[in-house]
Order: sequence, then C-alpha cells, then structure tokens
Amino acid sequence: MNALGAYLTTTDKLNAMKGEWRVKESHLFWVAFLGGALGVYAGMQVMRHKTKKFFFYKGIPMLCWFNVFLTLTLLIFVL
Repeated sequence: MNALGAYLTTTDKLNAMKGEWRVKESHLFWVAFLGGALGVYAGMQVMRHKTKKFFFYKGIPMLCWFNVFLTLTLLIFVL
C-alpha cells in the first residue's frame, strides 16, 4: 500500500505539471487510510506535492500514526 501511495502522489504531481488528469484527493486519503500513509507522506515530501493543503499536511501524518497504532494493536492481539 505504501508503494501505491507513493506512486499515486508522484503521478498526481507529474500530471498536475502537465495539465493532465489528476488523482482524486479522496483516493489518496483512502490509500493512506488502508495502510499506505507512509508512502503518501513520502511522496508528498519528495515531490513537494500537496504540502500546503491543511488536510494533507495535518491529516496524512495523523493517518501514519493511525496505521502504526493499528498494526501494533493487531500484532499484540494476534500474537
């Protein structure tokens, strides 16, 4: 999911520069929510994309912590 998040963020930035179709913001958030938050965050930082939008510069790091918390919780209860 992280690779998909980084790919979508990079694709969105490159398409924005060319004036082509864009990836919906809701798709980026869904990928982040489903486990790809670190990838979306890395794509944001590397490509300098969506770093000034409030919901991205606040929401994606919160989803990173949510992903970490959920992963640790699942590991504790499964093991």
